[in-house]
Amino acid sequence: MGRPILGDVHITDAAGNELPTGGTGHVYFSGGPRFEYFKDPGKTASAYNAHGWSTLGDIGHVDDEGYLYLSDRASHMIITGGVNVYPREVEDTLLTHPDVLDAAVFGIPDPEFGEAVQAAVELAPGATLEAAELIAFCRERLTHLKCPRGVDFHAQLPRHQTGKLYKEFLKAPYWAGQSGRPAGGGGRQIMAEKTKTTHLRGHDVLRDPLLNKGSAFTVEERDALGLVGILPPGYNTLDQQAQRAFQNLAAIDAPLGKYRELSSLQDRNEHLFFRLLMDHLKDLMPIVYTPTVGLATQKFSEVFQRSRGVWITPADRGRIKSVLEMGAEGRDIRLTVVTDNESILGIGDQGAGGMAIAIGKLALYTAGAGIAPESTLPVSLDVGTNNESLLENDSYLGWTSTRMTGAAYDDLVEEFVTSFHELFPSALIQWEDFRKDNALNILDRYKDRVLSFNDDIQGTGAVTLAGILSACRKKGEPLTEQRIVIMGAGAAGLGIARQIGAALQLEGVNDLHRHIGVLDSTGLLVADREFRDAYKAELAWPTQAAQELGLAGGAPLAAVVDKFKPSVLVGTSGQTGAFTQSIVESMASHVSIPVIMPLSNPTPKAEAIPADLVAWTDGRACIATGSPFEPVTHNGRDIHIGQGNNVFIFPGLGLGALLAQASRVTNAMITRTAQVLAQQVSAEELESGLLYPDVDRLREVTVAAATAVYEQAYEDGVANADHVADAATLVRESMWWPDYPTYV
Repeated sequence: MGRPILGDVHITDAAGNELPTGGTGHVYFSGGPRFEYFKDPGKTASAYNAHGWSTLGDIGHVDDEGYLYLSDRASHMIITGGVNVYPREVEDTLLTHPDVLDAAVFGIPDPEFGEAVQAAVELAPGATLEAAELIAFCRERLTHLKCPRGVDFHAQLPRHQTGKLYKEFLKAPYWAGQSGRPAGGGGRQIMAEKTKTTHLRGHDVLRDPLLNKGSAFTVEERDALGLVGILPPGYNTLDQQAQRAFQNLAAIDAPLGKYRELSSLQDRNEHLFFRLLMDHLKDLMPIVYTPTVGLATQKFSEVFQRSRGVWITPADRGRIKSVLEMGAEGRDIRLTVVTDNESILGIGDQGAGGMAIAIGKLALYTAGAGIAPESTLPVSLDVGTNNESLLENDSYLGWTSTRMTGAAYDDLVEEFVTSFHELFPSALIQWEDFRKDNALNILDRYKDRVLSFNDDIQGTGAVTLAGILSACRKKGEPLTEQRIVIMGAGAAGLGIARQIGAALQLEGVNDLHRHIGVLDSTGLLVADREFRDAYKAELAWPTQAAQELGLAGGAPLAAVVDKFKPSVLVGTSGQTGAFTQSIVESMASHVSIPVIMPLSNPTPKAEAIPADLVAWTDGRACIATGSPFEPVTHNGRDIHIGQGNNVFIFPGLGLGALLAQASRVTNAMITRTAQVLAQQVSAEELESGLLYPDVDRLREVTVAAATAVYEQAYEDGVANADHVADAATLVRESMWWPDYPTYV
């Protein structure tokens, strides 16, 4: 409220006609200094009407004394059946109901009226109310067209600590896939609010890891939440808590012991867990993910402390939707990592233990991309296990049966996808650690139906391509001059070959067999062989091309290296020590700077260790591995070893897709992520031996990757959010940080 100091205020209707005093409409100004939006002439032009008056997009009225009252935003206005509805008026009416604590009103698609009025309501503690009762209450006070046609009840409406309501969070599920889209850029729905209310009291607050602050609850919060007397009287800041937690962790020697301690912390206090993880990411990422998570999956039934996520078993067929609803506990899920546990890292079928992978990946999404932990959900499709040692273990916590296969398996996955998409239509599904045939079938079946991607295929392909592009930068050579051998033709090998092939085709290369050779467990893939796995045919060389080099189907790695003379050697085979000294020395004799990437993990599965590769190439090789390794000293120089970890890919890919409200993940979005990742490696990092950025820069890298993915989604025509010109700022502002909320 206020009077203008410079110029005059005009209130107009939707057609631009000036309204009399007291009329509510669009607020325009005249006679003051002209303004412009920074580097956005189109937006500037749209802010001026035919009279030359300017608007900031507000709705309001002027009283008899010339005071301006702002009541709403034009972007929030709902046009239903030709009638302009201002949400604030409806919200104010709803808030007069004694059982309503908070309310938001917005428009949703309607085939008859264009838009329909929808309300989201937070009830007062202990209150119960039906939607029909609230609609009737509204209709007693406003015309029917202004009243909501539907009401959603929420445990808490999404507000910033300043009180700002993020309506796009509430609107997005209704507008997903619509040609008319809600305003707002589409991203802030994945950011947690910094001011919270809760109906829980006492020990129930402390038991909720998303609410618990431990010794950091203030005196006022302790009084309000019933915590007086059940916490020590002393107060600690989050910084003090993080220091104490790190000291406790440092006192534990065994990696699995550290994993248990971190898991326990995450189950007690999510904010403190992520503060610790983000402050010490380089030290703790090998604990929450590879290599330690591999051991945690193998010993899952032994280290299990508290359930996290959702378990779906064959017994849940026909009720998967209700299982997901119970597991989500009323939260609006925006991201899930789903596994059926059959192909865990390089160690195979680990049954129920695969849940540790889904939990670890989501922790890295939060640490790297700032996806709020309350909007994530790990899911295990526990359809049994063929791991006899697990089935014979009396303490095994998973579904104690051999694996479901065939049509029954496909039907369960279908029910899961359908149910999940109905409940969370704007969410992203990341498929993780499926056996290669199931991985490919599921990826192909659902990639155009729901927002989804397979990290083992597409993420691994992208991170490997990025490492090769970084090596090309260091060598001063283009990708088109590289000859690449991939040992391992599973899901990872396929993804790598596809991604490199796509990048080469963008450079005008069509005869991919002259640049990429792939081997499976029986040797080189050539078209003169029959393949049990149909996808291998796309990776096979033409018979004539192989014969020209004196090679045939099934040729071993040593022969391929000798004849094809690769400049890049990639390992995804899980065969320990497959890159032998003689093979590496043969490769190094053909190229000045060999690029060698033993990517199999966990660590014992690596095709070679960096110290050997450095010695066998006299320090000339560019090296990246799948698991972390310490630097190698050679001739007085420390050579740092980059980890080709998908954590440099999936956080940026996922965040960018969510912010754009993409309908699907395109191949171009994945390729763009790889290209940007390679560009993020600094000259100093390349000189030190790294082919990937230092992991401490993960958030910085994710901002760049998510920004590129966001823009690519619009170029590909799959974005459903209104485009925001400054995408990098949108990305940064959408990232959740582990700062304690204030309880009010």
